[in-house]
Amino acid sequence: MMYKPHFGEGIPFGPSTERAKEILREEDKRLLREIANVGGMERYLQSHPEFNKDFFTKEKRCLCCMDERTAKGTLNLPGSGIMIEGEEAQEAFRQRLQEAKIEGVYSHDGCGASKLYAKEHGIDDPNKAAVDYAKDLALKLGIEYKGHLKTSGDHPGRVVYYDTTGYLNRESPIWQEKMPTGFAISRHVLNEREGMDALLLAVKIAFSEHGEGFGRFTESDPLSLIYVLAQSEERQNITEQQLQNELHKCYQTLEEEFPQIKGKIRIEGFHASVPE
Repeated sequence: MMYKPHFGEGIPFGPSTERAKEILREEDKRLLREIANVGGMERYLQSHPEFNKDFFTKEKRCLCCMDERTAKGTLNLPGSGIMIEGEEAQEAFRQRLQEAKIEGVYSHDGCGASKLYAKEHGIDDPNKAAVDYAKDLALKLGIEYKGHLKTSGDHPGRVVYYDTTGYLNRESPIWQEKMPTGFAISRHVLNEREGMDALLLAVKIAFSEHGEGFGRFTESDPLSLIYVLAQSEERQNITEQQLQNELHKCYQTLEEEFPQIKGKIRIEGFHASVPE
């Protein structure tokens, strides 16, 4: 696993020291520049067709947080879905998870979404809220609760992957070596409003003091919002234009709230040959 001596065992991405974070930051910036120089993510992956067999998998049909430090499972949402409010919305969400053939649910410590949920609901312990929610979701779906993952350090992500395939394999060592570190959002198990909420939260975390912050994103080294679509049109349940619109809307909304973001976000996407 890349940079294993800095990250420690069992933490896919979680630099525990400033030196580790700096190493990861510089490598991600180099990768993103390389991707931009070859013409974008689509061309980068076309020039490396060997990546495809590692980047997407039918295995690991588990739900985990979008957090880039807990890259477990191919389904990823803020707090494993804890911020989807209301029983009716949760029921619709569970139905979509069943359609995605989910097999397990993770929680993790230090989860920002769980902290927000706990604050809004007057819960003292966000970690307990995260565990309780994930266990309850697993119970209602009749699947396995996979455990509570550990994380370390602040968020290093310089990318938000907006995925519609459900096969994204961020746990792959090849992914961790060849793709920039990023949050991941499984858009196909969310409605449009939920998807936008997740996007806004991910970008705000990246620009916050718990992420890279405003100072480390520039016009030459921006935050990348990257949508992921299946190559086969019959496998798509959301159009490319719709995804582009949602990402641009996210950018515009954030620019109105934080004018200093202007010019510091890049939007692109790529098509993936996903498992049948």
